[in-house]
Amino acid sequence: LLLLVEYYFVFKTSLTHPKVVMNKKKTLLDNVYCNICKVYYNPKNKVEHCNFCKVCVEKMDHHCVWVGKCVAKNNAFYFFE
Repeated sequence: LLLLVEYYFVFKTSLTHPKVVMNKKKTLLDNVYCNICKVYYNPKNKVEHCNFCKVCVEKMDHHCVWVGKCVAKNNAFYFFE
């Protein structure tokens, strides 16, 4: 039973989108620009660029090779359970 619960959380983590920043327009004066992704983001959201995924991710913890994506804002709950 414990193994099934573990598999559930691994699949839930890998199927949940990690909250990628996709803002192409500068809306506020305090926005920061990522030269690699060509997007603007608010520095208060703790956005980091993932070199594996080649995108900026909000509240990124790390890139997990086991689930094949970043562990960030939307899927961190399932990863740490």
